[in-house]
Amino acid sequence: MANNGRALISALNNGDYDALDRFVLSETDLGMVNQRVHELFERAIGGENILLFDALLQIPKVKISGKEYCALRHAAQLGLAEYLQRLEGNPGVNASLKDKSGFTALHLALVGRWAEGKAVGLVRIILGFPKLKVNARTLEKKTALHYAMDKEWYEIAEMLMDAGANPNVEDAEGRSATNIGLMATLPDSLFGKMLTF
Repeated sequence: MANNGRALISALNNGDYDALDRFVLSETDLGMVNQRVHELFERAIGGENILLFDALLQIPKVKISGKEYCALRHAAQLGLAEYLQRLEGNPGVNASLKDKSGFTALHLALVGRWAEGKAVGLVRIILGFPKLKVNARTLEKKTALHYAMDKEWYEIAEMLMDAGANPNVEDAEGRSATNIGLMATLPDSLFGKMLTF
C-alpha cells in the first residue's frame, strides 16, 4: 500500500524534485515517507540543496522535528539562515526540541564558529518561532543567554532578554548571565535590564 511513498522517496533521492505532483499519498504512504524523510532533510541541509529542501517541505504532514532529528536544529547548527526562514510558519517545527546534549536551535545558533553579525540574524529568525522556550537549558544547565554573555555578544543578549530570557538562571557551575555580566563592561541598556529583571 505504501508504494507511492517508496516511489516518492526514490524520486527525490534521484533529484526529481517535482515528483510530489505525480503521487497521491495515503496515510500509509505518509507514514513510510516520514520514517525516511530525516535522511533526505539531512542531505538537503548538509549539502545545501535548497531544491530538495523545498520539495520536502511540500509533502503534506512531513515530519520536520522528531526525537532523533530536527531540521531546524540542523540548519541552525550549520548557520543556514535561508533554511531557517523557509521553516518559519511551518506547524511541524518544534523550535524547543533538544538534542542529546540538551541543545536547541537557539543554543546552536550561538555556539557556531561564525561572527556575531551572522549569529544575530540566526537568533532573530529563531526567536520568531512560536512556543520557543528561550530559557531552555543544556545538560550543563546553560541557557542561550549564557552563551551570548560568554561570547560578549551583547546585542544578542538584549534580544534574548527582550524575548524573556532570565539572566538569573544558574548553569551547572553556579554562574548566571548576570554574574558573567558583572565581570564585564556591559552596554548601559543591557546592564539595566539585568538589574531590573
